[in-house]
Amino acid sequence: MKTNNLLYIIILLSSVIFSSCSKMDEYKRYVEDGEIVYPTKIDSLQILSGKNQVMVHGLVRVNRGMTSYRVFWNNRRDSIVVPVALTENIDTLKHVIKNLPEGTINFEIRSYDDKGHSSVPTYLVGNVYGDRFREGMFQRAILDYAFDNEGKFNVTFQDVSKDMGFHGVRLKYRNVNDRQVDTVIVTTNVNASVALKDYVMGSTIDYATVFRPEPNSIDTFVYDKYIAFRVIGDVSEVYLKNYKKPFYPSDFDGNRWGTLLDWETNDAAKNHSFGNIMVGGYAYDGGGVAKLEAGWGAANIINGKIHQRILLPAGRYRFATRVTEEAWNGDIPGYLIANKGNQLSDYDNINSSTRLGSVKMTGGDVSFEFEVTETSTVSLGYVVNMTAEKWLTMEFFKLEIL
Repeated sequence: MKTNNLLYIIILLSSVIFSSCSKMDEYKRYVEDGEIVYPTKIDSLQILSGKNQVMVHGLVRVNRGMTSYRVFWNNRRDSIVVPVALTENIDTLKHVIKNLPEGTINFEIRSYDDKGHSSVPTYLVGNVYGDRFREGMFQRAILDYAFDNEGKFNVTFQDVSKDMGFHGVRLKYRNVNDRQVDTVIVTTNVNASVALKDYVMGSTIDYATVFRPEPNSIDTFVYDKYIAFRVIGDVSEVYLKNYKKPFYPSDFDGNRWGTLLDWETNDAAKNHSFGNIMVGGYAYDGGGVAKLEAGWGAANIINGKIHQRILLPAGRYRFATRVTEEAWNGDIPGYLIANKGNQLSDYDNINSSTRLGSVKMTGGDVSFEFEVTETSTVSLGYVVNMTAEKWLTMEFFKLEIL
């Protein structure tokens, strides 16, 4: 019985050895030129989503005979072969597959050598976006927009969820050089704002939200309904300096009278003295006001002018002030005025060719409208003729764009 078992084991081992030798002989027929070295497998493979397309992205760190790679999808019914020329360095592979249907697609990727040997496959899932994604987009709301004191135009947007695909905003506008700007600015999901240094006040901005379906998507989608808006209203903070109570002086007599800081004041308006310095246009009354006064020891003011020179873009404007105190007999002694260029009109020639607009400075709120046809220097201020025991006090000045 033991002899029979031993004989069975010997026969079994002989069969295995013979079979192995036969398979080895068969294998040798395929490696007559040497051992097969399978081509490099692509590292760090990704399928990056896009607009009816995807990008295959990966790295090759070691070159082992790879000459191409092939991407299969649609249950291997569709495929594309991508030739490659590798170096001895780390190579980045990128290829865009276009004209894909919207939805989730399964991909199989294999690399090949020049003899047709294939690497083991890599299976990936990619997302393709199109009209269905576009239909779900909506405009991100603008919460506020205003100029800061440096002249930058700041636009603030509503907070949004990080999962909603918001990427940025697309803005179209004409800049200070009269050139059309069309730019996309990436924004954060929370506390998002953009600052434009070259926006022309009063001009129209066309705005649309930009979406990126996934953080690494190769395409963005722009919401197709633009919102048009422009800055109107009070722009004093942008263009005027030292324009409201409390006003501040440059030269000051240490008691009551001074000269308005940041305003140009001609000699005729400086009818108060301390030492060898003449001042006028500012009074410490009420903490600091714009004020002119003649009499009580001060000389008359004939053709006194106080103004600021600013560069204004084309547009319609309103210039205003509030006269809180006035005392005169006869004609109103002052005009609020805007002129083209660097100087104000003379009091006796108020309707000069450079005048853009003016109004007599009666008590209370006074204003006038004017138009600038192209970006140019404009002088804004007031001109007065004031004889003894008259005065004029202003609480603020305001510039608005209409």
